[in-house]
Amino acid sequence: MQGLFKASTLLKLAAVAAQIVAPLLIMAWMMLPPASWAEFAARVGAAGAALIAALLSPGWWMTSLWWRRAIPPLFAVATLAALIAHRPAPPWPEDAVSWAPLVITFAVLGYLVLRLRGFFDRRESAGATLDIALPFQSGAYVLAAAGSAPARNQHAQVLRDPSLRRLRGQGLGADLIGVNRWGRHSSRIWPRRLDDFEIYGRAVHAPCDGTVLSVEDGLEDRAPGERRNDPPPGNHIWLQPSSRPDASLLLAHLQKGSVRVRAGQTVVEGERVGAVGNSGNSTEPHLHVHVQDAAPAHAPFDGDPRPMTIDGRRCAPNAVLRATRRP
Repeated sequence: MQGLFKASTLLKLAAVAAQIVAPLLIMAWMMLPPASWAEFAARVGAAGAALIAALLSPGWWMTSLWWRRAIPPLFAVATLAALIAHRPAPPWPEDAVSWAPLVITFAVLGYLVLRLRGFFDRRESAGATLDIALPFQSGAYVLAAAGSAPARNQHAQVLRDPSLRRLRGQGLGADLIGVNRWGRHSSRIWPRRLDDFEIYGRAVHAPCDGTVLSVEDGLEDRAPGERRNDPPPGNHIWLQPSSRPDASLLLAHLQKGSVRVRAGQTVVEGERVGAVGNSGNSTEPHLHVHVQDAAPAHAPFDGDPRPMTIDGRRCAPNAVLRATRRP
């Protein structure tokens, strides 16, 4: 358990460094006097690109979604303050030494622009989009992973790696993490227990009418940060949507003993079917959802992925969804 706590602590420290320390250092860099206006312009571009990459990256539920929203206006204020403070600067570097920061800044800008392309990869399945309801009836949830860009959705890696083709069904999957009023996944700074997480044990409801294809309900919930060689979805429910009988939908990482349905049963949208756990390939409590073409029982992920929307909204990483239905 000590090793698991160390791993989760390192992950949290990395998030703090990338999402809090780095943006503050970038804005402090903006305030340093430039050798020329050209260097200042390049600095604004490089700083802006770095912040955009940080804002597009997942993991903000570990620090705060509110802080994520505060960064753009703070950057605008820092840029304006620097603009006023450095008005006497010459338009171009006046000596060879002054050209070095300009060249380096432009190189950094070019690198960041190339890196940003990976955040906007929009290659998706040609299958018809399935609109489902948010599988919860109360609370707020962040889409921790969604879309087709591997930089923002780890599930999309299966669409790029031929050796993972048999797992391609999850390629456009989404992970839902519950957040509190501070935009965090837990009220504790360093959550160690499953009960520390906002979403753990929360009721999961059928996101559409359909027929239950198969269920698993006997796998243990893992401690935060722990991974085991259990079946990746852990405790789960496979549904065949009534509106798309040629497709299947997965609700994964459910709490042990929480599944209320059985194979062959018909469910209606909004019916309680389970509760959020931390079983299977999961490092913290969340609900995994994806839609794919129907696949054989012996290879349940061996079907082409299908795009989905939730309550009519496209699944975009870091988007916050709020339950509007009443229990």
